[in-house]
Amino acid sequence: MKKKSLVLNAALNGLRNILNLIFPLITFPYVTRVLSVSGIGEYNFANSIVSYFLLLAGLGVSKYGVREGAKYRDDIEKESKFVSEVFTINMIATILAYILLAVVIVFSDQVNRYAITVIIFSLQIFFTTIGVE
Repeated sequence: MKKKSLVLNAALNGLRNILNLIFPLITFPYVTRVLSVSGIGEYNFANSIVSYFLLLAGLGVSKYGVREGAKYRDDIEKESKFVSEVFTINMIATILAYILLAVVIVFSDQVNRYAITVIIFSLQIFFTTIGVE
């Protein structure tokens, strides 16, 4: 049973990696044509700003959760408690990242100029916290 699960996980992970390579190859030419040079610049700027706060919100919690959570695989009560604790830490880090992002948007004129784009990109922070890739 564990062997089948391992093979399935490896296959699905490989498929995900392949799709992560193919999807940009298909969409990038279209997006470049539609957004033009200034739009791509705004996109990249907003994405880079949000990526810093994404790192702060993540805090490496997902890798820690997988590594330490494997210890509690056989004990459902301990596993449930551990998952709850990790999720709480993750939510606190996400709230902190959003507060700091709001401060940067308000007090930085350059970031404030692209506030709408940065706010839209900041959805990545929330989706990363709840585990949506």
